[in-house]
Amino acid sequence: MIRKIAVRNEAQRILYESLQGQFSDGFWENSTMPWQDWASADVVVDPENVGVEGWAYRYYNLTNSTLLSYIEGDLIHEVIHGSWRDNEGGIGDESYDRKRLMKDLNDLKRIQKIERDTSLPEPTAKEVALAAKAEADERVAKAQVALDAATKAAEAAQTAYDAA
Repeated sequence: MIRKIAVRNEAQRILYESLQGQFSDGFWENSTMPWQDWASADVVVDPENVGVEGWAYRYYNLTNSTLLSYIEGDLIHEVIHGSWRDNEGGIGDESYDRKRLMKDLNDLKRIQKIERDTSLPEPTAKEVALAAKAEADERVAKAQVALDAATKAAEAAQTAYDAA
């Protein structure tokens, strides 16, 4: 099962998320492909560590000419302008064209087959200390907020008592 797919850029993220609907109920809906493997994957942009987390035994041909004859224009629109519903979320680059679309789709085909490195380096002592300080600072800030609220409540109670 594919849990996550990391792509090189925002255009590829938009393309892959648009294609996820084709896996389950679009172009490939009657195929024997295990669409759940790919359709439910989280898509993130991480140009330094592209690939998939998890595994699948089959891959989609994202440059299938029949598929593209139906949705190529929609894909380009979504990359530039975002969703057809709200025209938000695109990259805003009007020069995005078929050539760039094909380059991104071919790269996505390769990325589908790369196992992503999910090992994280051990944090340094300095990183551990900074994280601990940040956590302590956050606790102090929360305590200050609680103290301020308690002080205001006590002042309000005193004012009400004095008025009575």
